[in-house]
Formats: sequence, structure tokens, C-alpha cells
Amino acid sequence: CPLLPLFLPSIKGAGVMKTLYFIRHGKAEDKVPGQSDFDRNLATKGKQDAQIMGKKQRIQGLQPDLILSSPAPRALNTAKAFAEALSYNEEQVQTADQLYEASYEQILEQIYALENTLNTVMIFGHNPAISEVVIELSREKADILPTAGIACFEFDIDQWEAVSRENARFASQDFPAKGISG
Repeated sequence: CPLLPLFLPSIKGAGVMKTLYFIRHGKAEDKVPGQSDFDRNLATKGKQDAQIMGKKQRIQGLQPDLILSSPAPRALNTAKAFAEALSYNEEQVQTADQLYEASYEQILEQIYALENTLNTVMIFGHNPAISEVVIELSREKADILPTAGIACFEFDIDQWEAVSRENARFASQDFPAKGISG
């Protein structure tokens, strides 16, 4: 992962490495009367934080094979801000309805269903589930993701359906308040 590593990289076999980034959407606008939670968009701070985090990932060399997002505007617009910063075609950002109001298990189902030709995937979602996955895969070494927070995991596997807590290497966690360096 191009984020600041918490551990030294694994030197296991020469197999294919799969990398997952979990990102919580940026800060959302307050809900207004009559508005559904789904329709809430990014607040100004949420837009700024998404741009900061996208720029941090670009500086560190992230090149995702896939950006997958909840279809809720606050998550999708966070994903698109990252895509723009990473020179990833925004039109290729994919959505999965199951990532909105997802459970831990539904997020895992999305991971297991990924095409095995993909090696680096970013998943944009919502709390509590996105943080539950991060905390579980990290064996409780990671913190709850704040808005626009990101956690990275590496897996020495060649099939997404093999992702598990046992083979997850928690590589890093970052959030906007850490600022930009580099």
C-alpha cells in the first residue's frame, strides 16, 4: 500500500498480491426535513477532505484497478473525488447498491464477487459496516474510520474469495487530519 506502512511488507511466495482500500465517505451535509438519508451529499468539508485524501494517494502512487462505491451521493462523490485525483476515469467508477446500509457480511460478499483479474480495489462505503470490516480484518489494530478515512490491507492470495482475517495484512490507516506530506 502506498500509505505509510505500519508493518514491513510480507515476503511470502511469488503469488499475486491483492490490495484492498476501505474508504468512508467524506463529511455529509446535515439532513434537511423531508430528505432521505440516502440523498445526503457531501458538505464543503467533505469535498475538501476527499480531495486531500485523493491527492495523498496520488502522491503515494496508488493506481486502482477498480473503484467501487455505494450509490449514495456522499459516497459516490467521495469516490469520484479520489478518481479525479488518481487520474482514474470517473465514468468507470462502479456502484453496488449493497454497499448502502451494508452489513459486514454484505461488504465481504462484494469482495468475494470481485473479478480475480483485479489486484487493487478501493471500496467506498458507510459506517458502521465499513469500520467493522476494517477493525475485524486488522484484528482490532485499526481504528474506526472517520469521514474520508482510509485503511489499506494486503493479501497474499490470487482469488478474492480467499480474503479473510487470517490472511489480511493491515498495512496502513490514514485520514484528512494527518495532512499531506511528500
